[in-house]
Amino acid sequence: MRTGPDLVLRCLPEGSIGVYPESVFLAMRGSSENTVQQAANSILYRRTLRSFNAMSQPEKISAQGRITLPGAFRDFAGLIPGKEVVVVGVDIGVEIWSRERWEEEQEKIMHHMDERGDLEMAADLNALRPD
Repeated sequence: MRTGPDLVLRCLPEGSIGVYPESVFLAMRGSSENTVQQAANSILYRRTLRSFNAMSQPEKISAQGRITLPGAFRDFAGLIPGKEVVVVGVDIGVEIWSRERWEEEQEKIMHHMDERGDLEMAADLNALRPD
């Protein structure tokens, strides 16, 4: 008996757990008619397939509207019983973060945006300089 929509849980390299509809996960994985040929010829492609498959697991939403996060996934994401978690909506699903890792990620995002802004400003100023 089917209890809910198909989801896929994925351990993300940033240290969180992504929760995606199965259709989104399959689109992210990027399977195509050339998958077998690409896997035969590319170490990088095989590694990408491994990371998607080994770090992912299908899941169903229970009749109560819940999902179960496997212990290995909780450990990977640093989710500790009794500690706060952050659930972040992204356009393609949700991400589950430990509070500490979420705050670190926010700092990285802000640092990256500051650096990018500085580079854009420098490029704009260079474009205004006469040759």
